[in-house]
Amino acid sequence: MAKLNVMKHYQKINHVVTSHCGSILTVMFLSCVVVGHAQAVPDPVSLPAAAPLQDFTSWLNDVRKEAEQQGIRRETLDTAFNGLELSKRVVALDRGQPEVFVKSNFHRYLVRHLTNSKIIEGQTAKADNIQALKEAERQFGVPAEVIVGIWGQETHFGKNIGSFPVIKALASLAYDGRRASMFHSELLAALTMLDKGDVGINDFVGSWAGAFGQSQFMPTSYLKYAVNSSGGGKADIWSDKADVFASIGNFLKSSGWVAGQSWGLSVHVPANFNAESMHNPNVPELCNKALSKHSVQRQISAWKADGFTTDDVWPADDVMAALVVPEGATNTEAYLVLSNYRSILSYNCSNFYALSVLLLADAVH
Repeated sequence: MAKLNVMKHYQKINHVVTSHCGSILTVMFLSCVVVGHAQAVPDPVSLPAAAPLQDFTSWLNDVRKEAEQQGIRRETLDTAFNGLELSKRVVALDRGQPEVFVKSNFHRYLVRHLTNSKIIEGQTAKADNIQALKEAERQFGVPAEVIVGIWGQETHFGKNIGSFPVIKALASLAYDGRRASMFHSELLAALTMLDKGDVGINDFVGSWAGAFGQSQFMPTSYLKYAVNSSGGGKADIWSDKADVFASIGNFLKSSGWVAGQSWGLSVHVPANFNAESMHNPNVPELCNKALSKHSVQRQISAWKADGFTTDDVWPADDVMAALVVPEGATNTEAYLVLSNYRSILSYNCSNFYALSVLLLADAVH
């Protein structure tokens, strides 16, 4: 695991107050987006909000019929939909999420998400839960500190899991239409969870976007990746930390995390570096916003030959890495990221988020 000088980052971010979003490196490599509460979901295509053709009650009746056809019991649907109303607050929160904040930058983001107090809390949380963390690391190959990094950035080590009723939030977002297809699928998955007895309706709370538990999984992610660490029964990502850690590890391993490999390293960009020459013309559709800000992948030896330097330990020369520059000035610190970095983007498709997770992981290592 690459070890970065995290305190150097922390000291630096406390006095950086100007935005670098206008420079060529930032525009090319890292969108200046302020990301809200992290969710274990891919980067969806957002459609313009449109007024639904049906009223909410009629629409909900159609969802009920669809759920019954999928085998969800009527008693479950009675419980889930009893007195359910559209949440205007949830819809407003979703529509109020801007695509880009011009004045945001990576240092402002870290001021909020990588505080000295959070680092200290993370070190304590790791020590207090080391046995369960090491077991998850053994089973899934994801380092304990990376699991702690996700846990800390998602819910502040389990302290902030959200208080929005998940069924109401998902139904409101699916009805609203801006990202109807995605939230429709999540609503059906949430109903499946209720029907299986994975969670009770009164305990089924989370973020306004429908993520829940200490790992902030969406319902489809829970059904695919949640793990009962004892080997039987339901996965309790609300209160069983062993299940939380195992579920995070399973998600990251399933998203491509390779055991024993680093996520990347901090580097210094040479003053004469030509950013445009590194533009990547082949960006995947999934997580497009974040990955469009990555350079082409090149061998470490090529980056070194171009004058990049590091205070860290270089990976082998034949390792492939892409450049991510979180602030726009030339000759400043940047990151060469390896394949494991992308598994963090699968959790939340944001470069700001991924780097904050991994810097926190390095700090608690």
